[in-house]
This record gives sequence, C-alpha cells and structure tokens, in this order.
Amino acid sequence: MTRNGSPIPALLVLAACAAGQDAVVLAPEEGSVSWNASFNAVDDRAIALVPMDVMVYAPSTGAPIAGAEVAFTVPVSTAALVLPDELTWEDAATCSGDDASCGAIWDAVSDDYVTLGADGLAGARVVWTDDDGLARAAIWIDAFPVDASAFQPIDVEVVLEDGSGAAATFSIEAD
Repeated sequence: MTRNGSPIPALLVLAACAAGQDAVVLAPEEGSVSWNASFNAVDDRAIALVPMDVMVYAPSTGAPIAGAEVAFTVPVSTAALVLPDELTWEDAATCSGDDASCGAIWDAVSDDYVTLGADGLAGARVVWTDDDGLARAAIWIDAFPVDASAFQPIDVEVVLEDGSGAAATFSIEAD
C-alpha cells in the first residue's frame, strides 16, 4: 500500500447499475495493516491510513463511469472515512521527536505524518467517481476493535447509490 491512492490488491467484482447503465463495481475485498498494541490506544497520535479506490465501469465496453455515487460506511467508532484531498502530508523532519510539536499524526502505513482538513472524519459518506470511474477514499484507523486480546477486522461497506442495492463489504485486518 502507498499513500498515493493505490488500491488494496485483492478485488471483489459485483454487478450493478450506475446512471441507468449496466455497471461493474471493483472494490477491495480485504487488506491488512502492520499493527501492534502500542498503536491501538484511541487519540494516541498513531493511526493507519488505508488508501482505497472503488472503480465503476461498463462491462460491455470497459469504459469507466464518471459521476456514479458510491456510499462508504465504516461501522466502528475508532475508524472513519476521509477523502485524499482533506489530508496534508507533513515533513517528517519537522515532526520528529515530540509528535505533538508539529500538530500532525503519525501514519503507521506510510511511516509519515499527516494532518486532517476542516471537514474531518465521517463514519459514512458518499463519494462520486471521477472521469476514470474511481471513487477515491481512505480509511483512517485510530484503533482496531479488540476481542479476547486479539485485534478484530474492520469491515467497510460499499454501496452503489443507484437504487440497485448492489453492495460489497471488505475487511481490513491488523497483522
């Protein structure tokens, strides 16, 4: 994974309709994050920022479908959805030592520091696909749920908002 919006490699394909035409939705099926208990406190200035792209395209032509509405839902209180343009990457040299001195939060995925824009985090959000048929988002994970001393996965639901009911759920696990 990289912070440049690369999708998690495993893909799930499902049939749907978008903007009145047949469509296929490609969504991440699962992914993993290197994580340990020292990162898992809430508001501890350590997060995992998992980039995620969902693609919508016409199966008959392979052409991307721009303007399709894709709803993302993150059902745990310690994780949320954020859009890439709401993030600012900070210079690691500025943030070394006392993390709070630069106002940024450390991302365990990229080993970089990031600040969040004014729109903040949301547990659910609609994202429209761009001209390339991509709905770009990231999952901001402050802490993984824990059950019986083991990290539990965070399941994210993706629904194509065209009334078709097409949906996919993908899971992010802590390694």
